[in-house]
Amino acid sequence: MAAIAAAVAIRPLLGQLREQRRQTEFALGYAPATLSASHVKNGLEDAVIHIVNWNRFPADVLDVRMDAGRMAAGMAISRINVSGEQLARDSGEEAIKRIVRIDGWEDRNSRPRFVDVTVYITFHGWRAGDRSC
Repeated sequence: MAAIAAAVAIRPLLGQLREQRRQTEFALGYAPATLSASHVKNGLEDAVIHIVNWNRFPADVLDVRMDAGRMAAGMAISRINVSGEQLARDSGEEAIKRIVRIDGWEDRNSRPRFVDVTVYITFHGWRAGDRSC
């Protein structure tokens, strides 16, 4: 009976061990970067790709590629911000031309470093300011 009880209890314990390792890696600064994307508030034509570096070591954004798909007529990067500071660059490019470095998150009392890539999207048969599409 004791062996059966131990076998039943081992699975939840292994799950707790995995979660404890994940939390320890995050606390030590070994967590991977995360990526999310959303439209700008009140702006269908702009979207922001938000990349956060949770790691204590720097992360590099090497390339951002966009596929217009069926609905969009075209896409171009309109600006790149690194932790709130805009990079000096030409807008309207379809891809990042150089490495964008996100410094590591060493000071855990401050917010982690991040990059926001704003993408301007044009749609078929749609004009700026037209919300009927």
